[in-house]
Amino acid sequence: MPPLIHARRDFALVNLNGTLLAIGGRGGEEGDYGGYSSVELFDEDKQQWKLTTPLTIARVALAAAVVKVNIRSELLVCLN
Repeated sequence: MPPLIHARRDFALVNLNGTLLAIGGRGGEEGDYGGYSSVELFDEDKQQWKLTTPLTIARVALAAAVVKVNIRSELLVCLN
């Protein structure tokens, strides 16, 4: 798997309906304390990460969970 577009740590990684999402976090370098609002999803066909709709505010050290709503849909819940 290729690296994320933005190196990050303290982020959430979930599998939503078969798609990996890397959510929030902070810069990957030590001493980089700024938070990210960006969300990256992994395009399995192209084998690359791409940016998608960001969070409304930056989140660091967040928790994310996928909740099955019914047989066809899932809901992503993020908490900080």
